[in-house]
Amino acid sequence: AAFNQAKAGIKRSRKELVLRESASEFKAQLRLADQSLSNFIELADEPEKCDSYLNKMMIQLEELESRFSESEEFLDQISNLRDEVYNTFETKKIQLKEARNRRALKLSESGKRILEGIQRRLQNMASSAEIQSYYASDFMVLKLRDQAKALVGLGDSVKADELESQLKSTYEDALRQLKD
Repeated sequence: AAFNQAKAGIKRSRKELVLRESASEFKAQLRLADQSLSNFIELADEPEKCDSYLNKMMIQLEELESRFSESEEFLDQISNLRDEVYNTFETKKIQLKEARNRRALKLSESGKRILEGIQRRLQNMASSAEIQSYYASDFMVLKLRDQAKALVGLGDSVKADELESQLKSTYEDALRQLKD
């Protein structure tokens, strides 16, 4: 009986020790996951990167969940962290998309103002050679083309095509008016 009591006491002590070690390890893993989240959020400077880093975090949480699947308390904490991670990345993604859209809108509006200036300058030109040299070498025409490329880089090819086509039609209109 004494032997069985000692054996049961050792099992109990071992189980308590395993639980404490498991809890310590789980806390350390949660801190590591929080640090990873902070780092990934900081590195995510494009909406596409948000998706990539979200996937990495979800894989990390899945591994954590499989390691600590025996404890319901741990699983609840992992589930809460998963929701937090998802919401954090979605918020960051929305912010980045809004910033990208604002930048594209500013580039588009600036391009339209540049087009108006180009149209005013073209009205004062007297020959097709002058118009062609203006389109080939003027800083504002080159800047407008650069803005169209920047819009393509931002993923707004529609506005970029619109600026390019307006630039081309302005050129053609200037030549047509000169002929008339």
